[in-house]
Amino acid sequence: AHLEKLALSAPKNKKLPKIPKKEGGVNLSGFENRFQKGLSEGKAKEVLAREVFDVCISAVEALMEVGGVGEEAVLFSGGVSSSEILKEYFSAPRFYFSPPSHSADNAMGIALLAKEAAEYGR
Repeated sequence: AHLEKLALSAPKNKKLPKIPKKEGGVNLSGFENRFQKGLSEGKAKEVLAREVFDVCISAVEALMEVGGVGEEAVLFSGGVSSSEILKEYFSAPRFYFSPPSHSADNAMGIALLAKEAAEYGR
């Protein structure tokens, strides 16, 4: 919540960062170093916070691509799903966000995974 508050006070970036895709996932290597460098060089914390959310948005898009998600519905759950920045970006009707009461942590996602594992005997 604090990071998002900072990010919302910065102007939106015109271009999202490119996330390298690899078989079965994405590569976020280097982004932490980039943010640390920005901090040490005195870059505004608000701008860095906005860049963190931009990386998150790009990573979600890349993961959907790698995972073969076409136009299927996507459910966001857990603490990050309460982000207004993500809700604004992923506003198409196929994107669903769990209500704030279920978004304090990833309990909903873990519960669904546990249910699935039990159903399939895993």
